[in-house]
Amino acid sequence: MLKKDIIIKLFIIIIIFFIGFFLRVESVNINGIPANEKAYYQDQNGLPYMYELDSYYNYRLTQNYLDHGYLGDAKINGTEWDLHSYYPGVPIDYPPLIIYLTAFIHKLINLFTQIPLLTVCFWIPAFIAPIGGIAAYFMVSRLTNNYGGLVAGILVVTAPFYFMRSIPGWFDTDMFNVIFPILVVWFLSEAFLSKNSKIQFLFAGLSAFSMFIFSSAWNGWQYLFYILVSFFIFNIVWSRFKGKDIKKLIYISGIFIIVTLLLIMIFSGFLNILKMLNILEFAKILGNQSSWSSWPDSYIAISELRVPTIDEILDGLGITVLILGVFSYFVNAILLFKKNLRKHKSRMNWFTYLLILFWSISSLVALFKGIRFMILLLPPLIVSIGIMVGISTDYLAKYLNSQKDYLIKFTSIILVIIIIFPAILNLNESLYSIPGLNDDIWNSAEWISNNTDSKTVVITEWSYGHLFTSIANRSVLYDGRLAYIETLPIRRFTDSYPYGEKSQVFQESTG
Repeated sequence: MLKKDIIIKLFIIIIIFFIGFFLRVESVNINGIPANEKAYYQDQNGLPYMYELDSYYNYRLTQNYLDHGYLGDAKINGTEWDLHSYYPGVPIDYPPLIIYLTAFIHKLINLFTQIPLLTVCFWIPAFIAPIGGIAAYFMVSRLTNNYGGLVAGILVVTAPFYFMRSIPGWFDTDMFNVIFPILVVWFLSEAFLSKNSKIQFLFAGLSAFSMFIFSSAWNGWQYLFYILVSFFIFNIVWSRFKGKDIKKLIYISGIFIIVTLLLIMIFSGFLNILKMLNILEFAKILGNQSSWSSWPDSYIAISELRVPTIDEILDGLGITVLILGVFSYFVNAILLFKKNLRKHKSRMNWFTYLLILFWSISSLVALFKGIRFMILLLPPLIVSIGIMVGISTDYLAKYLNSQKDYLIKFTSIILVIIIIFPAILNLNESLYSIPGLNDDIWNSAEWISNNTDSKTVVITEWSYGHLFTSIANRSVLYDGRLAYIETLPIRRFTDSYPYGEKSQVFQESTG
C-alpha cells in the first residue's frame, strides 16, 4: 500500500471518529432543558445524570469487579450472586465485556490522574460508538473504495437510533451492537472472497473470534449466529442442487461455526453451548409467542419492546438510510448483472450481496419483537448504501474523461456530501434527550444510603431499581435485572438459595 493511500485512510478514519464523537458530546449540554433548569438534571460534577437507568447497573457491576475481581456481590457454592437485585438475589447472568472494558480504562486513566468511576462510565459510549463507523468504513472500502467506505462510516455514527443509544450517559451494551456484527460479516466476506485456503482460515477464524467477543457484549448475540448458520445451510443446499462445488462453503462455514462454539465453550461454559444450540431459542425469537416471561410481565410497559410504527422506523433509521438502503439493494443487483462490473475495482460478488441481503431481511424480522432491535437492521442497510456509492463512483470514473481526474474526484465528493449532509442534520432531535434522573431522585437514594439499615429492601418502580442498588447500596424487590433472570429455572433459587429458607416476600414474588 502506498504511503499516500495510508494517509488518506488515516484521514478518513479520523473524520469518522471525530464526527461521531463531537456530535455525541453535544448531548452533554442537555439542550432539551431550559438553561435555568439544567442544574436540576446534573450531578455534583456538572455532568448530566445517566440518560439510560440501566447504566447504573453496569456501573455497580464494574464497582464489584474493581473491588473483588468478579461481577457479583458474592460467590455462593461457586456461583456468582447479585444480592442487591430482585431481592433476595439472583445468580449473575450478564455479558461481561462492558464491565471488563470499563474497569481496564478506569485503571489506565487513574495511573495518571484521579477520575471517578461514574465519570468514566459516563464518557465511554462517546468513544466506543464511533468505532462502529470505522468498522463499516473498513468493510465497505475493502469491497469498493474510500468514497463508499466514508459514506458508510458517517452514516453509521449518525444513524439516529444508534446515536441516541450511544451518547455520553447511555452506559449500556447498545454501543457494541453495531461494531461486532459488522466485523463478523466483514471477516466472513473476506474469507469467501479469498482463493487462498490459509487466508480463508484466517478470516473465518477472525469472524468466529468477533462473534465470541460479541457474545460477551450482548445477550442477544445468538440472533446473528442463527442468521449466518441459516445462510450457510441455504447456500450449501442451493449450490449442491445447482451442481456447484461446495467444498469452500463447507470449509469456511465449518471453521466459523466450530471455532465460535469452541471459544464459547472454553470461556463461557458448556451449558451456554447447549442453550445456544437449542432450536427452541431460535423459534422463540421468530415465533408469535412472547419471548418474555408470563409474570411479572414488566415488558408490556416498555415502549422499546413493542412493534415500531412506520414513523418510529423513519425516526430511528433516518430517511436517508431507509430510502437509500432499500434503493441500494436494487441498484447493486443491477450493477452485478452487468458483465463489465468485473472490470471495475469493486470486489463485490453475488455471494456477498446475498449475504448482506439475507442479513437485512433477517434483521427486519427482529423488528417484530420490539423497536430496540432496530439497531440490528442499521449495519446491513448502511453497508449496502456504502457499496452502492462505491460502485457508482467507479462508474463515474469510467464514463467521465479519465484525463479529468479532478472532475471525477470533485463529482464523487459532491455525491458523498449530498448523502451524508442530510443524515447529520437529521440528528437535531436526538440532541434533545433528557436524563433519566434529577436531583430529587438522586438525593432520595443518598438519603436511603445514609439513614437506613444496610438490610433495608427498597420497593420502587422497576425502572429506578438500578439506581437504588448502586447509589443507595440497598437491595430492591424489582428492577430491570428481570430481563436476565426470567428464563432461569426456579430451582436455582430454591435449591441454591444462599440464605436457607426463603422470605415471605420472596415466596410471594415468585408465586
